[in-house]
Amino acid sequence: MRHMVTLEDVGDVRHHPADFDDVVFTRLNEHYRPALRLARLVLENLTLQDAFGEVSASSFMLDMNELFERFVTERLRRALRGRLAVKDQHRGHLDEARRVKIQPDLLFGPERSPRFVADIKYKLTDNSADGRNADLYQLLAYTTALDLPEGMLIYCLDAEDTAGGTGSEATFLTNADDLLSPLRVISGERVAVSSVRVRHTGTVLHTYALDLSGTPDEVDENIGALAGWIATRSTAAGSAAMPEARTA
Repeated sequence: MRHMVTLEDVGDVRHHPADFDDVVFTRLNEHYRPALRLARLVLENLTLQDAFGEVSASSFMLDMNELFERFVTERLRRALRGRLAVKDQHRGHLDEARRVKIQPDLLFGPERSPRFVADIKYKLTDNSADGRNADLYQLLAYTTALDLPEGMLIYCLDAEDTAGGTGSEATFLTNADDLLSPLRVISGERVAVSSVRVRHTGTVLHTYALDLSGTPDEVDENIGALAGWIATRSTAAGSAAMPEARTA
């Protein structure tokens, strides 16, 4: 209240960060320079203003990468409860010397024996569910370092684009049509999931486009279908890793 009284005669004037470029400093006002620099920082980083209007409103911004990642993680953990353990943000190393760090978004399976790895990307993709080259390389590094036969990228389905894609551009990857596995049928069309098998290793990299454009019940159904598919792939990977039973 004391400050309000002190500033009673000061006008409430809206400013834009560019206004400070018009200030000419002399020896008489040089001492204001630090305060004006601080004011400019505040205006540039803490406000968003396009134009003056008749209605004033507060605004805020969200990191959609983090939000999408946390949403998918928690919903998959809920859908897989009692069937499969879900560990997020696993910290590991790519190299034997433990100098290159990796941090995949999701691991599925027992604590010390993961069976399936997934990375969540807040990127749009169409019904072909083709993965980006850089993302596939990253996922391949995760599967290799964790000694896993399969991994998955989870993207957002672009509801506005249903034309399909042109196939993977990665030159060292080949299509594995026998691994294509539709998770759900919408209006008679297969939902986007595709797989590629890496040359010389046999590692399989899946890409799935998660549709979040429907009602909450439809989103639940989509996530439930994805969770069921992950559980099936994780179980298959775990069975393949077990030694063959010996008979007396």
